[in-house]
Amino acid sequence: MTEALITTEPFMGLEIRIVHDNPDRPAIPLHDIARATGYDPDNLNRLFKRNRELLNENARNVKFASGDQVAPVSNICLDREGVMGILMKLDYVRIKDQERKDKILAFQRWAKTTLSEMQIQSKIVKDHGDEWSSIAIEHLKFAGFLSHHPNVDPGLSLAIGIREAEKATGRDLSPYKKLIPPAGESFGDYVTVTQIAMSIDMRAHEVNRYLERMGFQYRDGSGEYFLTQKGCEYGRVFPLAASSGHTGYFLKWRRSIITASRMRENRPCRIRE
Repeated sequence: MTEALITTEPFMGLEIRIVHDNPDRPAIPLHDIARATGYDPDNLNRLFKRNRELLNENARNVKFASGDQVAPVSNICLDREGVMGILMKLDYVRIKDQERKDKILAFQRWAKTTLSEMQIQSKIVKDHGDEWSSIAIEHLKFAGFLSHHPNVDPGLSLAIGIREAEKATGRDLSPYKKLIPPAGESFGDYVTVTQIAMSIDMRAHEVNRYLERMGFQYRDGSGEYFLTQKGCEYGRVFPLAASSGHTGYFLKWRRSIITASRMRENRPCRIRE
């Protein structure tokens, strides 16, 4: 175990500790994850122990003093993948308090963005020193700030930040795109147009056209769909990740869009043979 550098980042009025014993894998103490999500620390610790085999690779014990403690003690800390992993294990669907559910989703977005941003910044500085990294980091900090908006996807924001940093520095930053969190790490109630279509006996292209006609999305000259202001309440833009790094974006929707748009009532009639 090692004593580590600790910094704090704000989340909804709380100061969340970030552990930097490994700059390539900044981590959050399990206790702070409990505070941020409103879970009892002992219950979250038991959840971690039940899933230790799954989470161990992304967890580590770090010694530091906290609160009124004088001597450093061992604390379980989770890196980005570990935080996403334990949040996936929370019984999110059964939580009835919408405010608490929103807080958990907000923390997931916050942690994913904050830790990803720190990973990218650390790697840029390590690879290139201070020669031009400060310019790139400023773009990433601004992208991180924007990503906390509820309708901005963290991966998308960081991808744009890297693209703008490439323009400003003239450097190829494509290796760092691999650090962008893939869309699969989000666990909200978001589904694809194809999944919506299958659930209500429609075809995917019919769903897309209906959402466009009802003002939830629009299509540009290339045929790609984008969210309108109205659509931002129900849809999100997700980064599409591949083994080679970030490659594009796609839309997903909350299932509530079916009711909100009266899609089921207005679906085309099918003639059954």
